[in-house]
Order: sequence, then C-alpha cells, then structure tokens
Amino acid sequence: MVSMVLVLLLPLWDEEYLLMRDTSLPHYHPPILECGSKELTLNGRNARQLVAEILRQVLAHIMDSCEDDTKALFILIQLYQTILFNWGNRQRRI
Repeated sequence: MVSMVLVLLLPLWDEEYLLMRDTSLPHYHPPILECGSKELTLNGRNARQLVAEILRQVLAHIMDSCEDDTKALFILIQLYQTILFNWGNRQRRI
C-alpha cells in the first residue's frame, strides 16, 4: 500500500542527473501519462527527492545503531526501489 501511494503522488525527478559512468546512450525518460491529478510537492520541493533524503538519514541511523537489523534494511531497499524505479505503471505492496 505504501508504494502505491508513493508512485501515484510523487512527481518525477527534475534535478540534474548523477554522472555514475560515461555512456553514449541517452538518459531513459519513462512515458508520462496524465490522469487529471496534481503532483504532490512539499513547499515547492520535489516530494520524491525529499523522501529519498529522509531514507538516506534513516539508513545512516540504522547503520550507526543497529546495523544487524536486516529486516529494516530490506524494507529500506524496497522503499528505495519504489521511489527510484516505479513511475506509476505498476502497483505492488510492501
């Protein structure tokens, strides 16, 4: 249920691409379908990026205090996958 809400409401990334590796291929832009709903922003900030920043803070806390909590780490991985790779074309539950 969490991932479905994130996918349906969060806007796509508008920020500059991270250069991970040199490539001659163009960046992939998923097709965007309008369904009449508005994007969710938080004081004008990209909500998807804000969720990613918060997940980064949660990950740092887990690694500092309870790095052996694999269940929490797997949940964080699922949330990262949801905000980075889902663009509203698929619904799945966490």
